Amino acid sequence: MKRFHHLLTVIGAFGTIVAVSMSWWRVELTTGDGFDIAGSESQPLGWSLLLVAGAAYAASLLLSRVAHRIVLVLGAAAGVGATIQMITQTSIPWGAISTQLALQTGVTGQAALDVVASVEPTGVGLVGALASACIALGLGFGASQMKLPPGSSRYERGSAKADPEDSAGAWDALSEGEDPTL
Repeated sequence: MKRFHHLLTVIGAFGTIVAVSMSWWRVELTTGDGFDIAGSESQPLGWSLLLVAGAAYAASLLLSRVAHRIVLVLGAAAGVGATIQMITQTSIPWGAISTQLALQTGVTGQAALDVVASVEPTGVGLVGALASACIALGLGFGASQMKLPPGSSRYERGSAKADPEDSAGAWDALSEGEDPTL
């Protein structure tokens, strides 16, 4: 269970990379031509939040203790935001369509949108939302399951000291890391 949050986060990261790079919308024009709108074009805020969550996960691998937990919580919050953005943003991305039409036809503004015959979702957005939810859950599990180590007793002396006259006790004390002469 200790590595479960890593597995969940990495699976979610690969899922979002695949989902965001695929076509989320298929646009057909009145001329018979068509083009696809990728998830990174139709969901720039969600994609940006996923990048923040990925950076938080990478930073958490380098940090320890409280900073580790804080970064995981912030990454989980970014993952939740990306999931919400991807689920609630089901409307047609007219801004991305206008940009793509301007690149292909040179026509901008409302006249460019008049040549659009149909816009249909491909369903990949649901995969992106599910994958970003995996990232949020993985980072959230990592933050909640992290156990802070107890105060170290590495340099503290034990209460039972060996008698300096007893050579076997002295060797046992040395084996335990204690100085039997003190």
